[in-house]
Amino acid sequence: MPKALVFSMQKVGSSTVMAALKDIGIDCDRGYFENVLSLHPLGQYDHVIVPVRDPIARNISWFFEVFGENALGEDFSSEDHTYPLRWFEDVFEPLFKFDVYKNSFDQEKGWQISGKYLFIQIEKMTSSLPDAIEALTGIRPRSFFRANTVTTRKYGERYKKFIEETKFDGDFIAMMYENDYVRHFYSKKDISEMRKRWIKK
Repeated sequence: MPKALVFSMQKVGSSTVMAALKDIGIDCDRGYFENVLSLHPLGQYDHVIVPVRDPIARNISWFFEVFGENALGEDFSSEDHTYPLRWFEDVFEPLFKFDVYKNSFDQEKGWQISGKYLFIQIEKMTSSLPDAIEALTGIRPRSFFRANTVTTRKYGERYKKFIEETKFDGDFIAMMYENDYVRHFYSKKDISEMRKRWIKK
């Protein structure tokens, strides 16, 4: 029986991927930097699935995950917003000895298999995850659902209001989207749409 690892930064849809893998009977673990020692040896995994996400959306979701109902009382601007931008160089590559930026990514399709690795955008999961899982494992999930979303938490309404009303200035937007991480995984059209979502008018 093949074994899979869903390895990612937090708040990028790993629970949804794990639910799809379990649906087809694949034994899978979830990995973050914080629990990597418990996953060794990393070579035991036949498949490694790595979800990615718009870094601003990811950071806001993480912020609410950490602070919960008290999130709006915290200073969001004090967080290290660049963490997702550096994650592949600082976390993934040293652990797996795999340079994602030297390998292609199908931005239109929203996922790419490179050897035993599957990289996939969370934004296109609804349409692409079954195809991606089938291409990786040879088995197609019968169904899947978006698991562990912030909107289902008791502070979900506050979160929804925050993302609807929060906008950022041009310098911040440039920092978050003009970098290797975003340019590798997202098309110019994707980036333009993300900018429009968050930019101050």
